[in-house]
Amino acid sequence: AALLDAVVDQQLDDDQLVDHSLLTVWDLEQGERRYGPVDVPFDARSVSINDDGSLVAVGGGAEGETHVYDGVTGERRAEIDSLGRPEDAFYCCNTQPVVFHPDGTLVVGSMAGPIRFVDPTDGSVSRSIDAPPFTADWSLLLSDDGTTLVTLGSADRSEPVVTVYDLETYEPIAGPYP
Repeated sequence: AALLDAVVDQQLDDDQLVDHSLLTVWDLEQGERRYGPVDVPFDARSVSINDDGSLVAVGGGAEGETHVYDGVTGERRAEIDSLGRPEDAFYCCNTQPVVFHPDGTLVVGSMAGPIRFVDPTDGSVSRSIDAPPFTADWSLLLSDDGTTLVTLGSADRSEPVVTVYDLETYEPIAGPYP
C-alpha cells in the first residue's frame, strides 16, 4: 500500500496562466501531512513517489522540467535537465511525465521524444529510448514488475497516442497508435 500521496495544486496568477504549483506530501499510514506545501517553480502535471517514499518527482511546465524532492523534508534534491521545448510544441502543461521504476530509476518522458532513465539523485542518464516527438509527453505507466512501459503522447492532438515498450529490449512492442 502507498504510504504517501502527492497533491499538486495549481495556483493561477492574474492572467490565468499557471507559472508554479504547490506540492504537499501525506503519510497515509499516520494520516498526517508529511510536508508542504512546497513551491514548485513550474506548472507540474506529473507526480511520482519512489517505493520507499524517500523521493518525490514532479514534471511539467512549458519547458518540460523535472525536479526531485526529498520525500521526508521537501528539500529539492535534484533537477533533471530539460530537453527543451520543440518549436512545434502546442501544449504548455502536460509536457514531462515522470514515474519511478521498481529499481529506483526515474523514467522521464519528453515533448522532444526521448524517454530517459535517470538517477533521481543527480540526473545522470543510464539509458534512453529514442521515441518519436510528442509520443511520451502526457503520461508514463509502468507494469508492477517494471518490464513494460506504456507511453501516452499528444502527437495526434485529438486523442492520445499510445506506445508500449518492452524494457528488457527497450524496443516498442505496440504502437504508436491513436
